[in-house]
Amino acid sequence: MNQNNQRHSGYIALIGRTNVGKSTFLNAIMKTKVAIVSDKPQTTRKRILGIKTSERGQMIFFDSPGVHKPHFKLNERMMKEVEDALMESDLILYFVSIDDDREDEFLLSMIRRSGKTAFLIINKIDKYSKAKALERIRFFKDIYDWKEIVPTSAKNGDNIDVIENLIYDNLPAGDDFFPAEQWTSQSENYYVAELIRENLLHLIR
Repeated sequence: MNQNNQRHSGYIALIGRTNVGKSTFLNAIMKTKVAIVSDKPQTTRKRILGIKTSERGQMIFFDSPGVHKPHFKLNERMMKEVEDALMESDLILYFVSIDDDREDEFLLSMIRRSGKTAFLIINKIDKYSKAKALERIRFFKDIYDWKEIVPTSAKNGDNIDVIENLIYDNLPAGDDFFPAEQWTSQSENYYVAELIRENLLHLIR
């Protein structure tokens, strides 16, 4: 437990474009499968509440749908999920892929409106050299006042512990929101349905 014996608990929004590894990160930091993973866009369609309790406190994660400008009713509903996650969170983890050199003003405007503390997570560093990671850090570092910038490979578990410590360091002091044994808010039926959908996404186009 931290030095002042205070627990730190709160809500963390995971946001970013499609296929940047938010669900993979959530499963890695939770050390169990909470969100389904697929290389197809918009795999995550509802906010998934992952709950991790440790001796330092409790982290409650929103894994939101990939951010994009809505053009259909389903897209509008999904973007409403993202907006709600941002406004209800204590911290934001903004995920970008190391091979993505696009500056997403639509998404950044959502972060600015929230007024929340945000971390930039540069994912998939296992695909490129350290020089490429440094190049991405330089590209993204000035587009927002990030609390921290952390390169990671959610797939390989690189720097997951670093991110976890940063989260606890910046969450408000307070008691847990959920029982220690609870790890998700998903119902059993929904969780099983998502696992079936994940396998279908792998098998069909």
